[in-house]
Parts: sequence; structure tokens; C-alpha cells
Amino acid sequence: MTRSHVEGNTLHHNQIGVIMRVIWGNITDNLIYDNDYGIHLSDSGIIMVWGNDIGWNDINGYGSGNNDPTYWYNYYTDEGNHWSDYDGSGTYTDTGVNDPYPSKSLDLNASTYLTYEFGDTGNTMTWPAYALNPWKYEVYLDDVSFYNATWYGTDIVVDVDGIDVGNHEMMVIAYHISGHSTNETMDLDVVDSTYPFWVETPTDQEIDDGLAFSYQLNATDRSGIDGWALNDTTNFQISSTGLITNATDLAVGDYGLNISVWDTNGNTISYVIKIRILYVAPPTTTPTTTPTTATIDTITPTTTVTTTPPPLDMGPLTILIVGAGGAILVIVIVIFLKKR
Repeated sequence: MTRSHVEGNTLHHNQIGVIMRVIWGNITDNLIYDNDYGIHLSDSGIIMVWGNDIGWNDINGYGSGNNDPTYWYNYYTDEGNHWSDYDGSGTYTDTGVNDPYPSKSLDLNASTYLTYEFGDTGNTMTWPAYALNPWKYEVYLDDVSFYNATWYGTDIVVDVDGIDVGNHEMMVIAYHISGHSTNETMDLDVVDSTYPFWVETPTDQEIDDGLAFSYQLNATDRSGIDGWALNDTTNFQISSTGLITNATDLAVGDYGLNISVWDTNGNTISYVIKIRILYVAPPTTTPTTTPTTATIDTITPTTTVTTTPPPLDMGPLTILIVGAGGAILVIVIVIFLKKR
């Protein structure tokens, strides 16, 4: 009787991974891949083949001419083998192989569909997965590498926070230690149904006639503010930062202004305010009196020189006066005679 054990080996890229012609033995805990034959048993018996990872061989398991019982599992613990070509249902069979407790060498299933609100955190997608001998996994978002990590052979949980709004395809590729892999995809929807909100609610405004109008608005949104608009663009204008100013000289009166703001995904909110231009009376004009300045003429003093006349010669003057007196007397007599 020959007793033999093959345990804890990595066997790959050979014509045959394990070949035995023995009676009474164990083949367990071996990693066997990329061979022509994984395990080939011929003319053997009373052998237990279990706990092995057998994959991607041309023929994973083969048995012929075995007269005594050959068990492709642990007879005492009901533990079978991992097979790369096992479909996950029922017993694994091949030529001369019957494993009633098989597992997949590499197993990966798609996550459930997920949708979440843009800006929310704590969002994950879980791909149920298993491998006895795992290596790594890679995640792709819309066919672009998202990230990769070492895989420990259990479910793969993908953090999907911070993805832009839209419908996306998430793909996970899981790798066996041999380099073989499998992949699964699932849709992810990131939606934005949240409207912008006012950091400070707009209020009615008043200014005096003739003054420039300026009013700063403040709104915010998770995805960012994309634009502003006003219903009255004749009298007012608004900047990309929400600053309202007058576009022309504003007449006295009330103006109704409908303000709109929207985010990068088109969610829009509006608010109506009243702008009142107050009349301001013009200042009263008081006549200005210009004081009169008196002009003082300067009198130039005149010096008068008095000359004492010489003594008067009364002789001729007396004759003149007498002569004149006679003439006057004659005139008076004539007037008197005419009146009579």
C-alpha cells in the first residue's frame, strides 16, 4: 500500500499540475492553475481531494481507473474544492470527478442600483464577491479608472461620494492571485433636486431721487450658482455675483423687480422685491444782494486870489447915473400919458 500527500503547493504552467497513482492519500490546500491538467488521478483509490483552488487549466480534474473510493471532497467535513469553471449550482462534475461541495475560484456579483442626491455623503455600492486566493480589484467610472485597492477576498464596497450629477456606469474588476479576473457593472444615478437658497432673503429697497442704486444679493447651492436674471432690464442690471445696479437714471416712483437665480443643474428660485425712488425737493434759492460801494469824489481845493480893485473914479459914474435917471423919468411920463 502506498500512502502519499500533496499539500500547500502552488502548481502552474505545467503539463499536469498533480498526477498520482497511489492508494491512500490526501491532496489538499494546493493552488493549481494554468496547466494542461489540474489534477490527474489514475489507478488510485482511497484518496481525498479537498480544499484545493483549481482553475483555468485545460482540464481542471480528471480521474480514471480508480477502483477504490476516490473522494473529491473531505469525507469527514464535507469540504470540497474551488473550481474556476464551476457555475455556482449543484455538484461539480468532470471526467471521473464528482465534488458535491464545490465553490468558485473567483466569484463576483453586481451591486444593487443606487441613486443619491448630489452633495450627500456616505454613499456606497457593494459588489458581493469571494475568492480563496484574491489579489486586487479595480473600479471604473464610465470606463475611466476610478480607483483600485488590494482585495482580501470578501465583498467589495465602493465609495461613490462626490460624483457629478448624471447617469453613470460603475464597473468592478476582481482579480484572482493567478492574474485571472472577472467583472460586473451597475448603473449609478446622481441627481440634483435641491434648489438654491437665500443666504439673506431679499428685502424691499428705498433710495432718494438722483442717487445711484446698488444692492448685493446672496444665494448658495451645493452644485454652485450658475446665473442671475431680472425681469426689468431697462432700468436695472445684475452681475454674475448678484449685484443689482441701476441701468439708467431712475424716475421717482415704485419698481417691482423679480429676481431669479439658478444652479449649475438648472434649479431656479425667484423672489419679488419693490424698489422705491423717493422724491427729494430741490433746494430753495435765496436772491443774493450785492452791497453798493460808495464812491467818494476827491475835491481838489482851489486857491482863490482876491485882488483889491483901485479906487473908483466917481465923476464919470455920477454923470452916467444922472443921465440914466433922466431917461427913466422920460419913459415913465410917456407911459402915464398913454394910459390917460
